[in-house]
Order: sequence, then structure tokens, then C-alpha cells
Amino acid sequence: MGKIGLTYSIKTLFSRLIEKFAAILFYSLLLFGNFLFAGEKAAVVLTLLLFLSNGILKVASGAFMENGSAVTSLTIRSLLSLGLFPFAWLVCRALAGRAAPQVLVVLLTIGFLLSIIRKAPGNKAASKDKRWVAIAFLLVTVLAWYPFSRIGLPLDGNYAYRAYFSSDYLKHFSVVESLNQAGLPPANLYFQGEALHYYWLPYATPALVAFFAGSTAKAMFAFSFSVNFLFILLLFLMALKICGRRRWMPYFAALLVLAPSLEGFYLWAVRARFSWTVYFRIGRNINIDGLTRWFWQLPEIDTLLRSLLFTPQHLLSLTFLLLFLYVLSQKHEHPWALAVCLASSLAASFFVGGILLISWGLYATVREGANLVRGLLKFRDFLKNLAKYFVLPIFVIGLSVGLKMISFSGSGVVLKPMKPGEILILLGLNFGLLTLGGALGLLAGRFQGRAFYALLLAVSLGLILAVRINNFESDVSLKAGLVAILVLALLTCRLAEVSRGAGRLALFMALLTILPGLWTLTLDVGNSSDVQNRRFTSYVSFGEMRMLAWIRKNVPANRTVQNFPEARPWNLSAIPAFSGKQMVVGDRMHGQIFQVLPDLYQRRVEALRRALAGLPATQNDLKNMGVDYLFWGEDEKRYFKIAPALPVLKRMGSTVLYSLAQP
Repeated sequence: MGKIGLTYSIKTLFSRLIEKFAAILFYSLLLFGNFLFAGEKAAVVLTLLLFLSNGILKVASGAFMENGSAVTSLTIRSLLSLGLFPFAWLVCRALAGRAAPQVLVVLLTIGFLLSIIRKAPGNKAASKDKRWVAIAFLLVTVLAWYPFSRIGLPLDGNYAYRAYFSSDYLKHFSVVESLNQAGLPPANLYFQGEALHYYWLPYATPALVAFFAGSTAKAMFAFSFSVNFLFILLLFLMALKICGRRRWMPYFAALLVLAPSLEGFYLWAVRARFSWTVYFRIGRNINIDGLTRWFWQLPEIDTLLRSLLFTPQHLLSLTFLLLFLYVLSQKHEHPWALAVCLASSLAASFFVGGILLISWGLYATVREGANLVRGLLKFRDFLKNLAKYFVLPIFVIGLSVGLKMISFSGSGVVLKPMKPGEILILLGLNFGLLTLGGALGLLAGRFQGRAFYALLLAVSLGLILAVRINNFESDVSLKAGLVAILVLALLTCRLAEVSRGAGRLALFMALLTILPGLWTLTLDVGNSSDVQNRRFTSYVSFGEMRMLAWIRKNVPANRTVQNFPEARPWNLSAIPAFSGKQMVVGDRMHGQIFQVLPDLYQRRVEALRRALAGLPATQNDLKNMGVDYLFWGEDEKRYFKIAPALPVLKRMGSTVLYSLAQP
């Protein structure tokens, strides 16, 4: 017995050492990655936030998180931390107001200390997945660091923001700024008097980081790196779970997800006629992921690289969808774990989470209903089972409506089915052979959750091919495309497990899918970094940026600062993003994207145009509209060809801030 006890003790010690090493590696690379992308303060704050939250969740989590490796447990806990933290932030904001960040940090610290006292259970499974932590870090850094380093790059007296790419971050900055101001629901900084009709909950994490690190931009970059890192790491772990016998599959799973698009290959082979010179010249002057829109007036489908680079909220939602599939693949079903994943996905993005909600709602209702009809369930148990799955998602929907994230007066949803030829072009260019690989993987053999995979794929493809939103033609296809790519990639991976010979077939299919897709991947990374291309880049002058920084420090938070949006690039309103101040009306894209009616937006812009053209006689009209300060730069001077005879509050070079506010 003594020998057996000694052996057991050595195994336990060895397992604990592996777990500690996995945790050290995980947090070290998380910290280092955040430092590379966002700098020292933001890196420390976000990594510490995850460390404290993970410690609490290790005690509170269910068994499904601790059955895998230490790396798996860390990954899942970190994701749940990002998913659950915004709700804790919301409660603290409702109870403590502007003191919410300090209160929340105190509560997290107390909770972490209590979790230590309670002695959270160790992970019995030895970690064989540590390599994937390092590979996930390297892949995210290789793909994303250079484009991120070019966001806001100083260039010829301006800060450059690549349109279609890094200009997305101006929206992210404005949402974070809004969350760090007083009041719930937060305000739409691009349209005075409106609540922020947007799924803003995931931005609570970068809002807290920005509060303590002192930089909204760096907080968003740290948040983006962390989401990217966790998504790629979970994708590796899911590929290992699907294809445990094929240790090379995680590499191909990542590339299948990131490089299925044949748009670049088509551009090189057909439009450039195999000329690299012509290819890069044409490619530099085109939004490559919008090829179907540019050439055929069809909807766009984003690659996941785009989400990796510029839409962390959608990627976070997609990561919870992936976690949902991971939990679904367990031998024993965990209803509440599935509910948490579904609710977290929905909170991060109504689009991606909504697709998961529709699919799981249909699947679970039919499955439980069939058991009810066959007499395997009583009606009470039928309702109880559905409640386990959907009470949390329904709570998120109710909360979203209550906080005015959803507006029922925005653009309408319409059915607009595509023709067969258009479907072939859209799916062929955007998914390539991934469509075939996914179909074969679905049909090749049985596996846990197979029927749900089929339904999830059908719902996402149905939305892509038939549903549109007025004035935002590609909004549905862009997000549903992310779900379809992920599901098709996972189904393609399953080919490797069908039989011994299937591994070679899966490898061949993967290579055949990935290699042509590298054209799009390479061009997209290059274009997203190309801030010298004036056709797709917006610029904020050094003088205007200094003025915006001055406004942030010296103008009260509840005051409104206004320029004339139509005098400026259509995709850029710098005032909310860099000064945190509200506008009466912002640029057309941001002015309408938060569910503001187009005609309401247009009326306000026209009223502003008339008031600015008639200055100084019309200054009372501006005051009545709610304008406190007028931001007058080179663009306004060129458009109106006047210098308003108004009191000057601050002048920086050619940029003037006029005051209309009462002293």
C-alpha cells in the first residue's frame, strides 16, 4: 500500500506541476500579447482582470470545465470571464454609478481571495495541449500585429485610419467612451437624444480597462488580442477533440477557417490573367472581401480574418458559439452550460448569437417535443427542460429590450431570395471547396450533435441567401457567413475520423481548400495595413487630434460638440471616438448604424446644414438643436467658405472651437 500511495503522490504532484506550468505559460503569453498590441498598462489591467475572474470561476464552475486539460480549463474559464463580466459591470453601474469600476475591482479581489481560502480543486488531467497556447499566440501575432500597429499611424501630418478596416475601431472607441460616461442606458454619441441601440454589453470589459489604463484605444486593442487568442486556442482544442488521431488537424482547422475564400484567386486568375503585378495593383484598390458586391452587386461575406482584425464583438460571439459546440460534444449533456454559452453569444452579438438561438430553439423544441409525443416526458418535464436551455437567453433578450439596445423603429428585415447562378457565385467565391468538404463531413458518418450541425448550417446559409436589412444590404450575410465558415470547417475536419484512409482524404481536401484561399488571406492582411492608399483611408490631422484631446480634458462631459459630417469623409466622425463628446448628428454610417431611421437622420443633417450656412445669424437655431460647441476645421472651411463670427473658445492652428454654450 505504501508503494501504491507513493506512486499516487508522485502522479498527483506531477499533474499539479504540469497544471501550474500550463497556467504560467497561458498568462505569460496573454500578458505579452496584450503588451505587444496595447502597451504596458492595458496589458496588466486586462490580464489581471482575467486572472481574478478565472480564480473565482474555478471554484464556481461546473465539472464540464475540469474534465479536460489544464489548457482547456483555462481557455473556457477565460471565455466565461469575458462573457459574464459585463453583467457584473452592469449591476455595479446600476448600483454604484460612476464608481462602478472601483467597486467591481474590489468585489473581484474579495471573490478571488475567498476562492483561494476555499481551495479550488486542481485539474486531474495532465495537459498535453501547452504547445497550442504558444501556436495560438504566434498565429494571432503574425496575422494581426502589423495591421493593428498601423491603426492611427502618424503619416504626413495626419493620423491614418484605414477605411473598411481600422475605421471600425472608431465605432468601438465611441461605444467604450459612451459606457464610461454616466447613465444607463448609455447614449448614442452620434445622435443626440437617442440611447445606444447596439449590443454594447461586451464593451464593458474594454471600458473598465480604459478607465484604469487611461486609453480607450489601447483598451480596445488589448480586448481584441485577448478575444483573438482565445478563439484560435479554442479552435485548436475543438479540432483535437474532433480528430484526436490526427495531431496535424488543428493547424488545418485554423487555416480552413481563415482561408476558404477564392476571391483573391479569382482576381489573380481571371481579372489579372495570372499577372502578379496587375493582381496587386487591382487588389490594392479594391475591398477584396466585397468582391461579390463590387462585381456582381451581391451581398458580402466576411472572412474570419476580418473579425480577427476588426470586429472583436462578433468574434467573441462566434467563440461562444464554438464553445457551445464544444460543450455539446461532451458525452453527458450540460443544459445550464449550453444556456450560458448561448446567452453569452447573444449578449456579444445579436446577429451571431441570434443564429445560434434560432437553431438551438428549433432543435431543442423538436427533440423535447418528440419525447413528449412518444410519452417519454411529462408536459411539466418538457417545460422544465426547455427552461434550462432558454431562461438565460430570454433574460438577455429582455435585458436588451429594457436597456434599449434593440429599437423597433429601425430598418426593416425583408426576404430577397437569390437566384441559382448568384448562389453559385456567392458561395463558390466565399467558401470555395469548404462547402464540399463540409457537406462530405456531415454525410460521412454519425457523431455527437450531427443533426444540430446540419440545422445550424442550414439556418446560416438560409439567412445569407434570402434575408436582407433595408439600407444595410450585407449586414446579415456578413455575420451569418462567419457562422457558416466555422461550421463548414469543423465538418470538414470530421472527415479525418471516418476511417483510416479518410485522414489522407481530409488532408487532400484541406490542402485543396486552403492553398487557393491564401491569395485572399495575404491580400487582406496587406490591404488592412495599407494606410497610404488614400482611396480607402481616412485621416485626422495632428492639429485636430490635439484639439480633440483638449476637448476631452476641458469640455464638460454633458456638452455637445458638432462639426458638419457631410463635409468630412463618410466613414469618420472623430469627435465621439477621440473626445468622448456627443454630437447632435454624426456621419451617415455611424449616424444610422445604431438603428436610427434614415429619414430622421436626413432631416437632422439638413437642419444642421441650414443653420451652419446662415451663421452667425442662425446661432440660436444651433443652440435650439442642442449644439454647445462648434468644431470648425479645414473641411468645414472648404465646404461653407466662411469663418463664423462666433466667440472662440480655443484655436489650434487651422482648427477652431467656437462656443455657443451659456457661461
